[in-house]
Amino acid sequence: MKLGIKEKYAYILPAQIAIALFAITPILFLLYIGSQKFAIGFPWRTRKFVGLKNFVDIFQDGRFWNSIGLTFIFVIAVTVLSLIVGLAIALIVHREFKFKAIVISSMLIPSIIPPSILGLLWKLMYSKEYGVINYFLSPFGISPNWLGPNLAFIAVVITSVWLASSFMSLVSLAGLESIPPEFYEAAAIDGAGPVQAFFGITLPMLKPVLGIAVMLQQVGVLHIFGIVYILTRGGPGDRTNVLALFVYRTGRDTGYMGLGAAMAVVLAVIALFMSLALIKYLGEEL
Repeated sequence: MKLGIKEKYAYILPAQIAIALFAITPILFLLYIGSQKFAIGFPWRTRKFVGLKNFVDIFQDGRFWNSIGLTFIFVIAVTVLSLIVGLAIALIVHREFKFKAIVISSMLIPSIIPPSILGLLWKLMYSKEYGVINYFLSPFGISPNWLGPNLAFIAVVITSVWLASSFMSLVSLAGLESIPPEFYEAAAIDGAGPVQAFFGITLPMLKPVLGIAVMLQQVGVLHIFGIVYILTRGGPGDRTNVLALFVYRTGRDTGYMGLGAAMAVVLAVIALFMSLALIKYLGEEL
């Protein structure tokens, strides 16, 4: 039976209502707060419409631009490194060996543990006095202050890569499992070695899967908050003050909700354009 226009819209109406309530409404409210002069602790009626003033103020703030720069470096570093590490793990696990199912299951652990707990665990591991990392480095005469001014950003990147690699390795492994083995058999008959097979078969076949994974990963990394907050709280100084954390510190710690909401809008716009750029690139490549 062919459905009419009204019947089709009737079927998708519940989904449209859900999207409006749980996605569009919060965004509109965020835009509204971003156009107000409003602070935590004051009555709602004391808010004052200021238009684009909050957006003008944040773009004139040097700390905001520093946070933007840190965020882009952070996103690129974590996304690229997690892709390399995740793909390497997937290539190793893809082979047949004993207890493979247990190893694959263990790859889920970083994604299962709450970010706040992960942050606490890694903060203990990074401890200069009793951390397990420095314990293994001390025989070589190395005992760095991982959360100090010089290495804090690197420490945050390492922790985030460890977390993000879990997702990348699982997605890469699923892509590898979907490649027909006949392709490699034909390549071997033609005299292709492992390196040639990797660049001639594996990477091209994984390109669509990895492209979507990278897009999701970069948006997720852009919004990483819990681990950074627990490890450094944006410090020392502003050395790890990535944009997601800066939004929180501006809106919650200082109480300036209008400025915080304006920054959150900017964060959402950045995530949108990064995703659109990658989607366009994938559309041209595939």
